[in-house]
Amino acid sequence: MWVWPSRGHKGVWIISRRVLAAQFDYQVTDTKAETKRTRVATNVDGIVNHVANRVITSHQQIERRDFNKKTVHGGH
Repeated sequence: MWVWPSRGHKGVWIISRRVLAAQFDYQVTDTKAETKRTRVATNVDGIVNHVANRVITSHQQIERRDFNKKTVHGGH
């Protein structure tokens, strides 16, 4: 059972849980899966922070790309 922090941004925790579960199901296909899941669950705070940071970074990159497009076209 996954235990998630109750402080704010519950949507991020839910998304992170689904993303992590999908990654484990995809990457780990042998008998080590349960061991890996258990070990990862003990470090869940660090993983959630890592995933959240990656999500935030990707959003920033998308916003920057859109801004660059507007700047280029806005000059004409």
